[in-house]
Amino acid sequence: MKADHKRKALVWIALAALAVGCSQLNGIVPSNPSGVTSALLTPEQIGAVNLHQQIFQPGDLPAVFSAGSPGAAVPERFADIPPAQYQISVEFSTGGSWAGNASVFLYSEAADIEKAFNPKGEAYDESQALEGLGDKSSFLEFSIPFGTGATTLDGANAFWVRCSAVAEIRLITRNVDDVKRYALALDQRIAPFVCNNGQVPETADTEPTVETAAETAATETAKPSSHCPYQEVTVMATIVSIIEAEATAANNEDLSIIKDIFASNALLRFELDGTEWHSPIARYQELFESADIFDSKHFGIQPTGKGITADTAWFISGSSGTFVPNGGEPQEYYNEVGKDSWVLKRNFFGCWVITEFRFY
Repeated sequence: MKADHKRKALVWIALAALAVGCSQLNGIVPSNPSGVTSALLTPEQIGAVNLHQQIFQPGDLPAVFSAGSPGAAVPERFADIPPAQYQISVEFSTGGSWAGNASVFLYSEAADIEKAFNPKGEAYDESQALEGLGDKSSFLEFSIPFGTGATTLDGANAFWVRCSAVAEIRLITRNVDDVKRYALALDQRIAPFVCNNGQVPETADTEPTVETAAETAATETAKPSSHCPYQEVTVMATIVSIIEAEATAANNEDLSIIKDIFASNALLRFELDGTEWHSPIARYQELFESADIFDSKHFGIQPTGKGITADTAWFISGSSGTFVPNGGEPQEYYNEVGKDSWVLKRNFFGCWVITEFRFY
């Protein structure tokens, strides 16, 4: 996203009076966290949270708003809140100019939530809350002078607590209902991920092994999405399906499959001579034009190293097939399990895609 950085800097100056938290927005802050922090996540649970898919989804805002890639970097106005155990933010623009952010912070301690939402310790005014938003919330509409003329910046700020989460949406818009709808939708999406509901996970006595990671992945629901064409019922099955799809693409010279299963800048490396490619589409297009591949398949697909985490998965496999260069003789190949290695990550939509494929 190419934002107008000069305009963004001026926006920050104009919004400086808003600063951090609801107490500096409209005097709406909690005086007592009891009753809203009874379902806090443990640090272990927070360590497993991934909100990349939840922070923003198509339809959350009108098409005039463009969303950047979600990440851990958050707006500067949050520099003084307690360090979060997990944080994620996405930036918006309209016409190439900065137009706001959505951010979520997770804490396992009630005191940190209190300080993040209520930096000045002022009383909480429920009349200023947005009905249905979080355990407690603040909603501010603002119109402030911008620049040297009569121009104003119009917008809205939603700020709320939901169990372990402190969340904010700040948007430059004259239609404040856009902010309300987005805030309520985001709150509903994150609730299953940020509330403990009394279920505290048991602490493992030993470090998880690749085998136990695979067992966990085999039973973990993959949360199917219409954006993920190779989504299966479990994360393990999804990753196996994606790796198997690479062989299907090779056999059928299908670039559409390659586009679906690889990140656009994924690394492909031929380990025998060190040749690397950083564009899967370009690499496979060249391959399909110069040779034919028959009976390609991957076998022994299994986790390795750190196994499967919230955002990244490390896998190995074996492979076999027949390679026929244009005008040449068929060449059979066989790579034992472990010769081929894969790294997969979740993309913007939460879909697993291949980011590294190393082979012999």
